[in-house]
Amino acid sequence: MIISPDGRRIAFLANDARRGRMLFVRDIDALEARVVPETENAQDPFFSPDGAWIAFERETTLVRVPATGGPAQEIFDAGVGISATWSDADTIVFATNDGLYRVPAGGGSVERLALEREGEQYLSPKVLPGGRAVVFYVRRTGDLSGNTDRLGVLSLETREVRMLLEGANPLYASSGHLVFARGTTLMAVPFDVDRLEMTGSPVALVEDVRRTTAADYWLSDNGTLVYVPGAGSMGRAVTWVGRDGREEALPMEPSDYSGPRLSPDGQRVAVAAAGDIWVHDLAPSMTARLTFGPASDVRPIWTPDGERVVFSSNREKSFDIYWTRADGAGTIERLTASPQNEFPFAWSKDGRTLIFAECRTHLLAACDLQLLSVDGGRKTTPLLHSEFNETAPALSPDGRWMAYESNESGRPEIYVRPFPGVESGQWQVSSGGGTEPAWSPDGKELFYRSATSLMVAPVETGAIPKFGRTQPLFGVGRYAATVGRYDVSVKGDRFLFAAPVAGEASAHLVVVQNWAEELRRLVPTN
Repeated sequence: MIISPDGRRIAFLANDARRGRMLFVRDIDALEARVVPETENAQDPFFSPDGAWIAFERETTLVRVPATGGPAQEIFDAGVGISATWSDADTIVFATNDGLYRVPAGGGSVERLALEREGEQYLSPKVLPGGRAVVFYVRRTGDLSGNTDRLGVLSLETREVRMLLEGANPLYASSGHLVFARGTTLMAVPFDVDRLEMTGSPVALVEDVRRTTAADYWLSDNGTLVYVPGAGSMGRAVTWVGRDGREEALPMEPSDYSGPRLSPDGQRVAVAAAGDIWVHDLAPSMTARLTFGPASDVRPIWTPDGERVVFSSNREKSFDIYWTRADGAGTIERLTASPQNEFPFAWSKDGRTLIFAECRTHLLAACDLQLLSVDGGRKTTPLLHSEFNETAPALSPDGRWMAYESNESGRPEIYVRPFPGVESGQWQVSSGGGTEPAWSPDGKELFYRSATSLMVAPVETGAIPKFGRTQPLFGVGRYAATVGRYDVSVKGDRFLFAAPVAGEASAHLVVVQNWAEELRRLVPTN
């Protein structure tokens, strides 16, 4: 949710019945919002300084679109997820998983501004007035609580990074304040943009602001504040979704769940939440924490016998693959060690070989597919390497066919190859884009995500596979692709997603005009 610099328009992300998550724009004096075309699956939007454009991230590509509607234009593909801002100099400053960068708003060469320090992540950069510095916040890698968040400022003249104080989501107010969030509270501190220093003490101003990764709020240049009220952090529920789209949440406390995976017998769910791996027994309903510590443990899958859970963790800086007993006994064992980031996806039918993605980022971009033998010396061998991004492998129940995601056509699509002889054939299943393939338990259907729907393709397997016409089952805009894949029930009649908890879709906005005057009164700048 953002507001234009002149305070006249609000833009936000919401679900459209036909197209899933879209960008909407509402004039401040209008009763209705309008959808912005060509913004399917938009994330992290921000306005240009003149308010004429809105830029956003789609997967790993930065895109811009006229605020009043019009053709979308790709700026560049970062190859990783980013958070960004548009400066008065018509450049875009963005943060990735390894530092701060900038690129011309019309596309062009990328310039590195600052490298992150080991164990830290830079987020939500904002260029200060005059264009001499960037404020942002720093989060300790793997800490999803936000308790370690700190504000930082980068001088673009000296390239020096200086830490300021605890907080997140900084925005500069025209009143001469740095506004930021601590938990669900908005705070402000007087700030000198010439000396890049605080000139007073922080003061709490607005309580009970909804928190996602940080507080949901924005400021315009004319001093208008807009925010989403809400009690505490947003959460997701692990949720069954039937083929007709009907939902049934599991009896688990809401959290930042991602990537739920069913055990082979369908009786347990492994899921990532709050940086750790958890296992939930469906009957009786009981949830147990499987991993502990400050690292980020993500993307669990089960071994074919259901005895262990395999997952990826950045315990040693990059994401490597580990496994541990599903009952919590014993110790966690590291299976791979690489400077790249590695994520587990599927097992061979005999349970002796793990198929995983080896990626140059932690966001499943710039990936190749590898095999890991879990017998003996834990040998890794290449499976599918190319100049394209190959990820999300899924094996058919008979172990003969591997579905996967590749951008070789210029956008992600779903392909199938023989396994393990991947070079002996290739078939494209999706058209118009596809991600996250998954097979039905009987191997007669292949599911995948399009930009808006969960799709299904009938499958006939013989000497070569044959795929029928794909059909949509239900909309998936509500189930953010950024939180990991879904899973298919043992009967193939429903699907397990991480879904926003009930009530979040109807969140309302609070608009406070002339808030800068209130800032000056409550937090004098001397």
